[in-house]
Order: sequence, then structure tokens, then C-alpha cells
Amino acid sequence: MPFYNIENVTQRKGQGSNVNHVVNGELMKGGWVITQEKKDPSPHFHPNEEQYMLILEGRIKMVLGDEMKILKSGDLVHIPRNTPHCAMTLSDSAKFFAVKSPSGNGRLDQDFVLAENHDEMLSRILDS
Repeated sequence: MPFYNIENVTQRKGQGSNVNHVVNGELMKGGWVITQEKKDPSPHFHPNEEQYMLILEGRIKMVLGDEMKILKSGDLVHIPRNTPHCAMTLSDSAKFFAVKSPSGNGRLDQDFVLAENHDEMLSRILDS
């Protein structure tokens, strides 16, 4: 069935403290992600998936490639394949909707590979 309500979608533990509510289609997967303050995934990239994130609630600081930005409700981010990125929730919690393609096994963290410049990216997001 193509209609979903977040209350009826199975919750899964994601990277860091993230809680994911994921639906899986033939070519893409999407889900609501809830993060907690300063407990977001390590710097990483997705070699086989591209991703969009739409911020629904809260504030998130994100490093995407060479850029850094504070995101808030209504901001949309495109994360191309192989682009290192990391985020840090600045509010008590944040909620965003993510869409990734291809759908793979349906997990949002399926194609998670730690970035080679992991330490540099962490210091950038923590020190700014």
C-alpha cells in the first residue's frame, strides 16, 4: 500500500542515537529520522546511494564535503554518492525525512562507510 503514517511504520535503531522509521520501495527507501543532541553518526559517505534530507524539526549543523551549514525546518539537502558528510544536532532533538536510492535492503544506514578524513571532519564540526 502506498500510504504511510509514521505511527504505523516499524522503528529501527540507526547509527548513533538515531531512531529510523523506514519504508522501502522498489527503487528508493525513505524514512523519518529522529536524532538527539550531539549524538549523530560519525563522518561517513555512501558509495552506492544518493540521499536527500528534508529537515522537519530542530537544528542540525552539517558538514557536506567542503561546506558547513546550520540547517533548520524547511531546509533540503542533497548528498551525492561518495560525498563525505557528518551532522551534529544542536537542539534537544531533531527530525528529518530522508530518501535514498537505490532501496537495497531498506535500512537507511546500509551503505555507511567511515570517511577517510574522519578525525578532520569531527574537529571541524565540533570546533566551529
